Amino acid sequence: MARSPRVYAVVRSVVSFALRCFYRIERTGPPLPDGPLLLVGNHPNALIDPGLMIAVSTRPLTFLAKEPIFRMPGLGALVRALGALPVVRAQDDPARMRAGQQPGGSPRAGRSPSFPRDEATPSRRSGR
Repeated sequence: MARSPRVYAVVRSVVSFALRCFYRIERTGPPLPDGPLLLVGNHPNALIDPGLMIAVSTRPLTFLAKEPIFRMPGLGALVRALGALPVVRAQDDPARMRAGQQPGGSPRAGRSPSFPRDEATPSRRSGR
């Protein structure tokens, strides 16, 4: 099942309503910029934190979810309809991880001019 804008809208409405029953949600700061964007949250609560991101975002979000969720009856169909992307963890498929198929990334590549480089950036340390 591919991403369904209708399912996303319904889930967003239900989640926003439910969270607003228990929390006072306030969105502060500048609006999200146009174009590609990576929102990263360290979520100790697997449901509330992504729900808050859905509730306050003015744009549809694509979440990463552990791969076993995609195999669960009901929940798997829902995360696929929301357009989530599966992430295979070492404990989900140890043979695959040993085969050298770990994900990689470069979070600082192509940074926006509105986010200046900080002292931890390798190019700063090397004097370039």
